[in-house]
Amino acid sequence: MFGKLTVNLCAAAITLGTTAAVQAQTDSAAHRPNIIVIVSDDLGYADLSLTGAPEIQTPNIDSLAANGCSFTNAYITAPVCLPSRMGLMTGTYQESFGVQTLDGPGGSRDFGIPTDRPTLGQELKQAGYSTGIVGKWHLGEKPEFLPNQKGFDEFYGFVNGSLPYFPDRPGVIWHNNETVPKTQYMTDDFGEKAAAFIDTNRDDPFFLYLAFSAVHLPLEATEKYLEPYKSIKDPSRRKYAAMTSAMDVNVGLVLDALKKNGLLDNTLIFFLSDNGGFPRKWASNAPFRGGKYELYEGGIRTPFLVQWSDGNLEKGARFDQPVSALDIFPTALAAAGTEHSGPHALDGVNLLPLMRGQTEALPHERLYWRYGPTMCAMREGDYKILKNGVGGDMNPQWKLYNVVEDPAESKDLSKQMPERFNAMVAAFDTWDKGLPPPSFLDKRLVNGVAWWQLKNKQKDPIQEQD
Repeated sequence: MFGKLTVNLCAAAITLGTTAAVQAQTDSAAHRPNIIVIVSDDLGYADLSLTGAPEIQTPNIDSLAANGCSFTNAYITAPVCLPSRMGLMTGTYQESFGVQTLDGPGGSRDFGIPTDRPTLGQELKQAGYSTGIVGKWHLGEKPEFLPNQKGFDEFYGFVNGSLPYFPDRPGVIWHNNETVPKTQYMTDDFGEKAAAFIDTNRDDPFFLYLAFSAVHLPLEATEKYLEPYKSIKDPSRRKYAAMTSAMDVNVGLVLDALKKNGLLDNTLIFFLSDNGGFPRKWASNAPFRGGKYELYEGGIRTPFLVQWSDGNLEKGARFDQPVSALDIFPTALAAAGTEHSGPHALDGVNLLPLMRGQTEALPHERLYWRYGPTMCAMREGDYKILKNGVGGDMNPQWKLYNVVEDPAESKDLSKQMPERFNAMVAAFDTWDKGLPPPSFLDKRLVNGVAWWQLKNKQKDPIQEQD
């Protein structure tokens, strides 16, 4: 009798334990945050009202910082979109799998994320998330590299580097594996599709990658968005401001969809740009030097905003520690309660402890960049070493800057601080020697052409897909 009773009690305990474990998993899944990564294209660092734009209003994007956190020393991994988005989507330095630059005009377009680098979409899909991308892909155009093969249940957008915004202009929009007609101004279209994805997936945890093409060329905006900026005299700046405003309005559409469905508090939202603003007169990367295509701060610094009300983040906090777009991947996985499954260690860092006030430690000892044969950089603490070989400078020399005291990178300290300088160059060389050869290179870099500095548009070889 005793033995039988013991067996029955044990069985009951096992049953209760199993039920409790299942319930705990169910509760955990129910409380996992939705995750949204919003990426702007070619946004100037100073072109949000949050970061100092005197005439551009971006209240919805600004609200992410007010209700969450902002980072004043945030970086992307390349000064152009293709390699930058490769790093973001894999959580690893794209140079580590042979991607350094654009493939450039006339390139084979024969690139994509390798199978041994699972995307954030694949990781979260495996963890039970519904996954979707709306907007620009630019991470491979061959069938095996397209979003539906890289962890995304739903894809609405385009696969190359850019597309005209108006429906009467050429260009192909994809919905999963089929082409569909453009029906309206593209930034509005992407905002509406993103909101619809939230409505459809409101009952399950979801991951949405909202990759705007705004404010990438071509400069195109509707009258609705141009009207508030008619006082801006320069037509390029006026269109650029209107395009930025259009993006902000559609970020607001996404926030409204979350509110309507009762999901805003438990949604982890990231916002950043894929690189600095285009280095011409319409975009501002102040107070930084340079812009898109270069490794000066203006090319690789980005506004970086994170909101998650239920995540116990320090509301309204501003963090000065250097962080990277690489950090989105492990931070999202940690919030989702899952782990990286790939064979290669992530280069990003989980930022939740920092944003929750549990640590003040530097997330990264160093951050690295390699953009083709003559451009490379590394940041360590307040200091940065840089080779920025462009145009005819095919043999650039290392320079050292204190980017905290000298954000314009105007004072080379290499001769004043030789010990620090030499140690940093040695550290970069160690990282650089571990990289594989690039799978492709933008031939314009190899030829030493600073095409973005050309003023004669008739002779400007830049392609819109860049």
